[in-house]
Amino acid sequence: MLFQTPLMIFTVMLLTGCSYTLSQYTDAPEAAKAVAIELELVNAQLELAPLAQTLSGQQQATLHKFIALQGNSYPQRVIVTANEQLITRHQEQLRQLLLTLGIQASNIAFRYSDKSANSLIITSEYFRAIAPACHRTSYADLGCASSRNLAMMVADPVQLIRGASLAPMDGVKATEAIKRYRHPTEAPKSETLVNLTKVK
Repeated sequence: MLFQTPLMIFTVMLLTGCSYTLSQYTDAPEAAKAVAIELELVNAQLELAPLAQTLSGQQQATLHKFIALQGNSYPQRVIVTANEQLITRHQEQLRQLLLTLGIQASNIAFRYSDKSANSLIITSEYFRAIAPACHRTSYADLGCASSRNLAMMVADPVQLIRGASLAPMDGVKATEAIKRYRHPTEAPKSETLVNLTKVK
């Protein structure tokens, strides 16, 4: 009991010191709220011409440099515009090249246009999130800080407008759930790693 009293006084002093520093977070004005994140649409164009039966090594290198100059390839949406004959001839090669460069398959599109006689117009467009500037004040601007962090870490800013599509469901798990619901008395068949790797 003799040693517990100084310990309790020291603990109370520590708690009192902590509670004093927390006031800057709790005394924030009621008007403080999250700051909206602005999105900026960025696009660039590349023209490949003249064209042979396949893209030359120099044209492939030019395309590689063009995609790399736009920054992260994940959010980029690439649109290839040309006449029907050129798209039919180069579509598969271009698709494989763009996939190799990191462009998502769902973000590759081909459009017919008769304006270009013997050239491919490649357009790269993507959204860029502009992180808001948070001003230093006497209180912690948590709303602005959260918006700034979100703008800086989101992989594809377009997902701030619309969410990403869901991945396909695991059909095996879904079927097993239905079987357990219809036949609750049957014991589930659990497969271990040893059983799965056993030679039959």
